[in-house]
Amino acid sequence: MDPKIPSRLPAVAQDRMVYHNAPVIDPQFQFVLEFEGRLDEARVKRAVRLAMDAEPVFGCQYVERRPPYWKRRDDLDRLPLCEVVEASDPQPAMAEFITRRCNASLDPLIQTRIVRGRNDTLCLKISHVAADGAGGGDLLYLIATLYRSLQDPSYRVTPNLGSRSRMQWFRHAGLRRSVKAFRSRLAKPAENQWRFPSTNRDHRGGVKSALRQLDAARFDSLRAYAKRAGSTLNDVLTAAYFRSLCQFLEAGIDLPQTIILPMNVRRYLPSGKTQAICNFTAPLYLPLARIPGEPFDATLRRVTAGTRDAEARKEHALAAAMAISLGYRLAAPRMKLMVEAARCKSIEDGRTIAFLSNFGSIDPARLDFGLPLTDASLISPPATAPALFLVVHSFRGALRFMVTYYSSTMKSDDVEGLLDSFLRELPANEVRANAHAGPDGGARV
Repeated sequence: MDPKIPSRLPAVAQDRMVYHNAPVIDPQFQFVLEFEGRLDEARVKRAVRLAMDAEPVFGCQYVERRPPYWKRRDDLDRLPLCEVVEASDPQPAMAEFITRRCNASLDPLIQTRIVRGRNDTLCLKISHVAADGAGGGDLLYLIATLYRSLQDPSYRVTPNLGSRSRMQWFRHAGLRRSVKAFRSRLAKPAENQWRFPSTNRDHRGGVKSALRQLDAARFDSLRAYAKRAGSTLNDVLTAAYFRSLCQFLEAGIDLPQTIILPMNVRRYLPSGKTQAICNFTAPLYLPLARIPGEPFDATLRRVTAGTRDAEARKEHALAAAMAISLGYRLAAPRMKLMVEAARCKSIEDGRTIAFLSNFGSIDPARLDFGLPLTDASLISPPATAPALFLVVHSFRGALRFMVTYYSSTMKSDDVEGLLDSFLRELPANEVRANAHAGPDGGARV
């Protein structure tokens, strides 16, 4: 083991939260890269191994003690960090790898598989306990950089022992301001009443993904529509998601329903990035009431009103981050019990907890493995009842929407139908057909 790397690293508050939320959202996500040609599997394995030294938490196992911590593995050089599977049809081999569970207390936090047919497909699995989507993207780009650097077999890395804690933000914002935000800004989110169909069983069985994609032309028209409306693309997507979820709301219910929007709060750091790769998000709770007959542009205005105030959004994120940090540092066992109790009550009542997460763009310029890259996609964490997790990302102008779920907890027809409804709500077709018409896309709720 590199003597510069400690044998133990602290498990920060959001690591603990993600670990405890495993019954709701399986703490792993994956990237799938498709190439023309063949990768050097020995170099991929070496790049992953060096990444575990460059960002030392990824060479650890999560130890659930009081307090929990990360313990450096003593078998790193014996781990099968890159599998190669020959397959004329890559889909079954990819599906088997994607379905494989990733236990942060036992399994490597980074795993790769090359599915080899006429060309290579690289699947990269990352533990969500150690990193969020943005952190996982940084890790993916790091592995690509290390792969190129290993054209020199003697290449070595310097371990990054920077902070993974929210204290980076709290110190920058000021501890007094952080505590004040926590005391004054954080309100209990509205209790949802929409009920997405679910069998509510344990997450056993296969993992499935429902995917929809908008081409570059429709993506551009959607952004243009958002700009003219004085909104963001995320506002438009949130409005469409809310309206598509309203079909699962019983008639006569006019109480606000909450969509949870995970925010990447790295933007509030001076450098825009954390010292080391980590989880660094905070939830934004957006409550909206259904208004029968409301056109899309009116729903969008209400969404935008709830997200437009940048300072209020920042204070809300600061309050949520402080609540998570205090809760999981000072009362982690109680927080775990609260999460499980809330999950069980939601299942018993048949209620759905809806998330919308926008990863952003996968940058092909930072994925130079020395081969032409034909496609890159993000496979979102599988969710089980009562969670419903819609993840958005883009690659080379295509905008993609994905729901990953366990086949034992949700029916494919229901998930596919939700995504079809979501796309019908998006106003881009009307905007592209008549760029000067007033916005009123989608059905009325």
